[in-house]
Amino acid sequence: MENASKALIMAAGILIGMLIAALFSYEMVAVSESGKEHQKQMNLKMVTEFNANFAKYTGKRLTAQEVATIYNYVAEWNKDNPATAIKVNIIGIPTLNDVKAGRAGIEEFLDNSWEEDRERNFRIIIDSHDNEGYVNEITFKLWN
Repeated sequence: MENASKALIMAAGILIGMLIAALFSYEMVAVSESGKEHQKQMNLKMVTEFNANFAKYTGKRLTAQEVATIYNYVAEWNKDNPATAIKVNIIGIPTLNDVKAGRAGIEEFLDNSWEEDRERNFRIIIDSHDNEGYVNEITFKLWN
């Protein structure tokens, strides 16, 4: 009888231990899922904030100064993040092509834009996004 009661106490101890282990593993899974969801939300926020640097200019007539600002932002981004560099296409803006090719500075683009036509406007087009949703290709064009 004494051995049977000890066996029951041992069995109860094992069951309580298994219950505690199951609760612990359940909590770990719940915390892990919560962490994944939080990380997903943080990544979405980062993508949205990054893309907003370009989206706020799409569909608007841009001045040469605004184009220079965007271009400088992209150039700095590409210098600091070569793995996620943004491809820049330039259509119909020879001086900006010279800047891209390294034959001129952004100041020359601004000077030429000011001298040629004060009313000259530009636009930016977001051409594509990468797999994570970040803008990875833009085009500068004259506003026609």
